[in-house]
Amino acid sequence: KNQNETKMNSASLLLLALIACCCSCYCLAATASNRFVNFDLHKFTPEQRKQLQQRTTGQFFAQQQQKQSTPINIPSLGNIFPYGIYWVQIQVGTPPRNFNVAIDTGSGDLLIAGAGCNGCIQNITKYDPKASSTNTVLSCSTNLAHCGSCSNSHCSFSNSYETCVLNDPSKTCTVSGPVFQDLCTLGGLSTRCVFGSITFQTKDFQQFHEIDGVMGLANPDAIGAPSIFSSLVNDGKLANVFSLCFDFQGGVLTIGGYDKKYINGSIAYTDLEGYYSTSFDSVMVDGRSASTFLKHRVILDSGTNTLLLPGDILSKVKVYFRDICSHTKLHGICDVSPGKGLFDRVCFPMSSSQIAAFPMVEVKLDQKVSLKVPPRNYLVPVNNTYCMGIDESTEFGLLIIGDVVMKGFYMIMDRGNNRVGWAPLAKGSC
Repeated sequence: KNQNETKMNSASLLLLALIACCCSCYCLAATASNRFVNFDLHKFTPEQRKQLQQRTTGQFFAQQQQKQSTPINIPSLGNIFPYGIYWVQIQVGTPPRNFNVAIDTGSGDLLIAGAGCNGCIQNITKYDPKASSTNTVLSCSTNLAHCGSCSNSHCSFSNSYETCVLNDPSKTCTVSGPVFQDLCTLGGLSTRCVFGSITFQTKDFQQFHEIDGVMGLANPDAIGAPSIFSSLVNDGKLANVFSLCFDFQGGVLTIGGYDKKYINGSIAYTDLEGYYSTSFDSVMVDGRSASTFLKHRVILDSGTNTLLLPGDILSKVKVYFRDICSHTKLHGICDVSPGKGLFDRVCFPMSSSQIAAFPMVEVKLDQKVSLKVPPRNYLVPVNNTYCMGIDESTEFGLLIIGDVVMKGFYMIMDRGNNRVGWAPLAKGSC
């Protein structure tokens, strides 16, 4: 095969989905050759770890006003690839201990690694209920959570994820363990929260190679308890709004509102329902519309790193890309054999001029908002190549806006008014 192309693992555009909430987290992965092999995620350098500690300690948040009316900006780490997630640091217990958790608008549970966890990564903090003076053990009869099972009269949970192993997309991974209530701190604000302590995790859970936890920001999920953010809102400590700003490396989670310094222009709002979905109209490619007669809602999932489209819509998008070949050469689209292009999960080296030749993609929402996604966002850099960040959705046909779209906007989740705001980002803002 052509030495200038890299064949991606069949699980490379990886769907990490909480089955309990039927939402997805898609992760790109690639291999260094045309063989189906695993790609090892890189680790942070000591200097990057030092920066994380400096940006997420109590001293950092002490510098911010923590009044109910003042939004709080929380730095995040992560990227679209190789991690496929963005995360922040929270504190749990007394004395408080730091935990890195993925920012997930597609689920509602808080899960962190627990002491003695079988399968969790080793070089991270693990929750030990015996070491926290504010811990509460929840019995199976508790009204604070839905107990998926009962172990030694202790409320327990079990959550499953799809395609969590890059070289085996059919494999399902599971995390399970006891449920606790303890003091939780997000952005310097504390509240009592209910969470799952992971004591069993499927081995080789590759999305959790750097961190081992997730912070759901949606409605109550499998455990059935409010998120940390919802608890802070219920306590009267925050307005019922949070915002997300993602960059190629890291970003910002704003709680209690939004920060104008991240915005360059006006905010356009669309409706917001249920598990953070909004009305979908169409996808535009080179001025041509790809839609369906079925009425769709699109899920807004920060735990998904790609734009996922149902098969019928994606088929039209592929045709529109190929039609551009009549007047513009698109590398990886026009100069490849059938089955060996970008939409077949093959990645290609590209120059800046080759990237610029690709069309603008627009996602139209609620008959009034158009989210423009430039090629530098939907062509994702992977190991000195570029991969397509638009892919087919799950068998359920869900339409999901992930990080390749969110990255171009400051997304404002105004839950109190059932709307989501989309604001163009100020240059270099997050």
